[in-house]
Amino acid sequence: MVSSPYVSVVVPTFNRAESLRCTLQALERQTCPKDQFEVIVVDDGSSDHTVSMLAEQVGSLKLTLKVFRQENAGPGKARNRGAQEASGEIVLYIDDDIEPVESLIDTHASHHRANENLVVIGPMSPDPALSKVEPMWIAWEHAMLQRIYQNVVAGVWPKVTPNLFYSGNASLRRHQLLAIGGFDTTFKRQEDVEMAVRLFRSFNVDFLFDPVADGLHRPQRSFESWYKVPFSYGQYDVIRFKRGDLSVRSFEGGFDRHAGTILLANIAMTVPAISPLLSAFIRSMAQIFWNLGSRSLALSAMSALYNVKYMEGAAHEMGSRSEVKRLMLGSRTAPQQ
Repeated sequence: MVSSPYVSVVVPTFNRAESLRCTLQALERQTCPKDQFEVIVVDDGSSDHTVSMLAEQVGSLKLTLKVFRQENAGPGKARNRGAQEASGEIVLYIDDDIEPVESLIDTHASHHRANENLVVIGPMSPDPALSKVEPMWIAWEHAMLQRIYQNVVAGVWPKVTPNLFYSGNASLRRHQLLAIGGFDTTFKRQEDVEMAVRLFRSFNVDFLFDPVADGLHRPQRSFESWYKVPFSYGQYDVIRFKRGDLSVRSFEGGFDRHAGTILLANIAMTVPAISPLLSAFIRSMAQIFWNLGSRSLALSAMSALYNVKYMEGAAHEMGSRSEVKRLMLGSRTAPQQ
């Protein structure tokens, strides 16, 4: 009788054939014994050469690789499909732009064997080889992630919470995930942290961050694609806030409280008509700083741009700019009582 693997690695993918190839080849190099894990790829309706690439990899990779294809429906549905098709006790989610280190599966699995009520989160680290060629919005994304990880490791944030559950590199017990209904497919962003909050409320799971379970992160997106993210995050944070999943202080992990960012966000909320011009100006300044080699100034400008757009999304969902301003800027703009 053939035993089931302990870990099911689920990789949702969409139009990243060559990046996915790198992910799969790195999974083949894992130190974890091949009979202890399987790899499940869910193709979310890719239109590039993902299908032919996967057919090639199924025949050449020395690991258990299962491929499923669905009409494009978003990452939440793809992750749910992967969990439904999995046979492992542990579901380990890896994004298709991640190259996992060779010990990644072993590291996740060892934690779960030691604790039966655990969620494990690994970092998504920038590729040093790309540091000089990646665009500034990708560099900003990496800088923000690294700051979060550093705060966790240093104990600045003494407890790992559901809001740190990023499904690009994270694992949990399959039966718990299925018991809560998986990811909410109506969420096109924040579906990972939204699910993690429900998981915590249902099972009181422990969340653990281990920097050893690392993966090189090589995101591929245009500025236009990146710029849609903060608006969506603002919208979904308000949705979560209204139903009690998120406190004001936890909005997007804490609104950037730099004085300059607060000033710009305050202007954008007070005079909506100026917001597009303000955003264009901030982006231009960020590009100038970046071109001049002033990385820190460029990334600070990108943070301001992100926060202004985030607040626009929050105001759109809230239906009131003044209410968003009161909630998120009130602690710094309101007079002391």
